[in-house]
Amino acid sequence: MHFKTENKRETPENIGLIARAMKNFGLNTLILVNPKCDYLSEKVFATAMHASDIVKKIKVVSCAPLFAEVMHMVQNNNSISGKFLM
Repeated sequence: MHFKTENKRETPENIGLIARAMKNFGLNTLILVNPKCDYLSEKVFATAMHASDIVKKIKVVSCAPLFAEVMHMVQNNNSISGKFLM
């Protein structure tokens, strides 16, 4: 399952908290749209704590239409035909 954020005012701590919450709910792919901070900084990893695996796999796109393309690729590669959760 995936999560996307478009908030262009992210702080490293917010990204870490998002990753941590995702881990708690079983989400595993974080896609950031045009991040305005260093999303791989020490602050992100410190805040993410046990969710560093999610931080290491962050995908970044420059605009929302590119996000839609990424999600389309994921949907087409989904092993459960006809089901797609975001």
